[in-house]
Order: sequence, then structure tokens, then C-alpha cells
Amino acid sequence: MPVKTAIFIDFDNFHSNLEKVNPRAAERFADDPAGWLEWFRLGRHVANQGEDNGPNQGTDQRTEPRRILLRRCYLNPDKFRRHRIGFVRAGFTVHDCPPLTTRGKNAADLWMTVDILDAIAHPTGFEEFIILASDADFTPVLLRLREHDRRTTLVNDRLMAGALRAACDTVVPQDRFMAEALGLPAEVPVEAATEPPAPAAALGAGLAAEAPPPRLRTHSGGMRADRLARALAGQTSELIELATRLHAAIGMPALSPTQYRAAFDAMAAAISDTGEFDLIGRTVDRCRAAGVEIVNRPVSDIREMLRGAGFDFASGPVTGADVTAAFHACVLALCRQEEATLSAPERTLLDEWLGVVSRDQPVTSPV
Repeated sequence: MPVKTAIFIDFDNFHSNLEKVNPRAAERFADDPAGWLEWFRLGRHVANQGEDNGPNQGTDQRTEPRRILLRRCYLNPDKFRRHRIGFVRAGFTVHDCPPLTTRGKNAADLWMTVDILDAIAHPTGFEEFIILASDADFTPVLLRLREHDRRTTLVNDRLMAGALRAACDTVVPQDRFMAEALGLPAEVPVEAATEPPAPAAALGAGLAAEAPPPRLRTHSGGMRADRLARALAGQTSELIELATRLHAAIGMPALSPTQYRAAFDAMAAAISDTGEFDLIGRTVDRCRAAGVEIVNRPVSDIREMLRGAGFDFASGPVTGADVTAAFHACVLALCRQEEATLSAPERTLLDEWLGVVSRDQPVTSPV
């Protein structure tokens, strides 16, 4: 028997998260909901058990087709009205959620919460809830669904809170959703190591090679762990352990100290020039011009963490030290939020890693 499924979408939240990573993916998600909805209908989201399927991976994952009986989409009509018709044609009931504040905040998450809780008692008896949103506020809702023995699915935003992931049965990696459901393979960045380890042949005669650094353990699967290991090649085991922990807990980018310092200086120069306009591309270009190789994705993560902490990108000229301090404060705040307590040595290592204690020679970026 097909699984009786309900799907709820916070359009503004999900669309903006896709747009940060791949604007084409966001556009295809908005313009062709029938296409990716078929991917869910066929049960493809639970087909691969080896990746990031939450705390219950490998247990009773049913891959038979779904009957998506309840379809709800919540969007801001002031900004996304043109996408409304596509969701209506795909069988969704679209709830208009206009902004309630001058900063554009709407009540989509609250309306979704009310409707999801109502759906628990629906006489249809929905067996699975697919929720396309990554707001940590949905954690209590997911826990309530679990209490009522309902399966839940989320698409994993890279900065998704650990508590939200843990409350969900199936977590689909965002890269996989873009590749399989949207047909747009995501960019696969390789964070270049700026301090590569010396080859074994260069070691002195009779000296054994040092043991390889510990493999980074992340919630995103082996492929991501390999990228992190490459990014931190040549760093101390203590730094690798800290990067492992902070990447898993708060999604902190795993960059070398050189890359972090270059990124902060380049980002400050870009902000001072034209604010947030094309900030990621201009930051990457400045880093590369200064001889430090870096790719878009970790720079995007830095920007989003700063944005989430309320950093003002339009305040005028800033320095690399300003950006460093803001990001450092953001990391500590996220650690407190996720209850990822740092010891005194780890705090000191974090300061040195980000360049808070000492910044030798900041990157000089071309105008």
C-alpha cells in the first residue's frame, strides 16, 4: 500500500536557502514543483540509506510510492506571487503569508505549525510528513509527530541546527535533493589546503612518518569528511578535532587559519566597497588575487552565519578585524545555543584559528 503522506512547505525559507547555494536550483524548485514532487511521490527520498538519513537510518525505511494527499505551501505574496500558480497547478493549497514587520518577517512557520498539529488528528491518518523548511523552531513539532508515530522528512540545509536533525527520521542532504529531485548537480567544492603535509619521501632516514590526522566526523557523510580533511591537511590534531566538533555542531566551515584570515580581510574590503552586493564572488576573487585559494561555499557559510547574527553589511567601511570579531562572537553564540561547550584550551585554539589573538599580516586585496 502506498504511504499516506502530507507535505508542508515554508516557501520563503526553503527557496532562500537553495538560492544561497545555487540560484538555478531555487529557480527550478519554484517554477517546477510537479517535477520534484514526483521524486517524493516515488519514495526516492528514502532510497539511499548510506548518507544522512537521521538518527533512525537503516530502520524500517519504506521506499514504496507515496500518496501525497495533503499539500500545503506558505509563501509571501508580496515577493513570490508569480510562483503561486505553479504550486496551485501541482495540487497545493497555497496560503498567502504577507510580511508582518518592516524586516519582512511573516507568520508562515506559525501557520505551518498549527496546520501540522491539526493534521495529526486528521481522519485520513497521515503516516509521513515531509517538511521543507530548516527553521529550528520546528523541532518541537517534529518531536510531537514522533510521539504520534508519524515519519518525518527534512531536506538538510547546511546550517541546520543539530536538534532539528535529531528530531527527524529522514534527512535528505541538500546536494542530493538538488541533483536527484531538481536535476541540477550541486557544485562540489574542494577546499584547497594552504599548508600541505610533507611527502613521506622527504622524511629523514630512519624516522617514521607521523600518524595521519584523525578523520573528520561529520553528519554529512564520508564525502564531506574527505573535503574537510583536505581543507585542514597539515594542521595540528587539536585543530582538526575542534573543526570536527564545530562543523558537526554548528556547521562551521573547515578552513585553514590562512584561509580564514584571507576570507575575513577580503570580505571586509568588499563590504567597504559595495556592501553585500556580490559579496561571495568578490571575496573569493580577492582571496585568489592574494594567493589564497578558496571556493564559494565556505565563504557563503561565513556570510550566512554573520547574517544570522545580525551583522550589518551596510554600515560602511569595516576592517578584517571587525569581521573576525563578529564571526568569532557568532561561533560562540551558536556553541551556546547548541550546548557545545568549549574548554579553555579550545577557546584559545579557536581564537588562534580565526586570528582573534594575533593577525600577522592581513591580506592586501586589489581594488
